[in-house]
Amino acid sequence: MTRNGLDFDTKLQYFGFYVAVVLLIVYSFTPALWLILTSLKETSQIIKVPLQYIPNPVTFEQYSQVFERAPFGAFILNSVIVSLSSMVLTVFIATLASYALARLRVRHKQAWLTAFLLISTYPLIALMVPLFQTFREIGLLNTYPALILPYSVFSMPISIWILTTFFRTIPSDLEDAALIDGCSRVGTLIRVIFPLSAPGVATASMITFVNSWNEFTLAFSLMSDEHRYTLPVGVTLLRDQFVTPWGLISAGATITIIPLVLLIVFYQKSLISGLTAGSVKG
Repeated sequence: MTRNGLDFDTKLQYFGFYVAVVLLIVYSFTPALWLILTSLKETSQIIKVPLQYIPNPVTFEQYSQVFERAPFGAFILNSVIVSLSSMVLTVFIATLASYALARLRVRHKQAWLTAFLLISTYPLIALMVPLFQTFREIGLLNTYPALILPYSVFSMPISIWILTTFFRTIPSDLEDAALIDGCSRVGTLIRVIFPLSAPGVATASMITFVNSWNEFTLAFSLMSDEHRYTLPVGVTLLRDQFVTPWGLISAGATITIIPLVLLIVFYQKSLISGLTAGSVKG
């Protein structure tokens, strides 16, 4: 041991750890930073040689042109409606299913949970054609349910897994006391379990919202009406036939990621709490 309580090997390990963290942060945030900087440049600065890293002067012209070139207001509204609806539907059903798996006498509980996770690994692209044919037959193409229903189904397995493991961390004595006091199973779920499981519910909600917000394949395949596009699909409309307007695309992509960044920043404590509580104690 050295005078300050740490030997050389320990210091070397700490140094390596912090270097790895810094490299990971740089690797993760550099593309997003470059995207934002590009969106704040004039077109002449973007194609300038040698490359100009910092926009000078800073301009928001690309953002104004984005809304002129495409109905981005409609894209934002569509993404909000689809993502929020998928989140509410998924969390509602996943909460009931998770409560049953965590508290009620259900045979082969672990097998059910494993099956849910296996279902979530099924490739989305393999279901695109049958979904398209099914929704065409029942008249759901170019409607919000055409996206809300698949998004909810695909987010359901991971939500059930998270909520089930989180419900198991809540002492059953609290629930027993509520039942003795005359509360029903549903009342116990609403008044006792649900408030205590807020971090787990928030985690499942955010995962569902982010997955729905970022999804491109189904939104592109099941929506042919431009005014029904979500933001990831709407960004593709900014391309020209012979020239790629990197400034417009960067501005559109920045508009797409800003709500997700704000959501994670404001609810990061609940997200971390929900993930760690379920994984450590479940």
